[in-house]
Amino acid sequence: MKAGGFSGVYNGVLATALGAAPGAAMFFSAYEGMKPRLQALNGGKEHPLQHSFAASCGEVAACLVRVPTAVVTQRMQVGQYQRYLVRARVRLSSPWG
Repeated sequence: MKAGGFSGVYNGVLATALGAAPGAAMFFSAYEGMKPRLQALNGGKEHPLQHSFAASCGEVAACLVRVPTAVVTQRMQVGQYQRYLVRARVRLSSPWG
């Protein structure tokens, strides 16, 4: 627990909260969009596998938001993200670019 300490556990809460709503929106958009298409392929009948496949598509879409958010959260918890910000500030303020 040397890197971030116990208090470092809470450092990624904001990033997680900001990524939760877009991730859920991606999931439900893909899920609800796939259900009618899969039902049409089955002659208009519902089947449990259609819901399973639609949910899988929703998870893939949601992961496009969740994974980068999780990476940022983990880096903030161990304090690594703060070092990146310091380096970026130094590079931007440096006269040599």
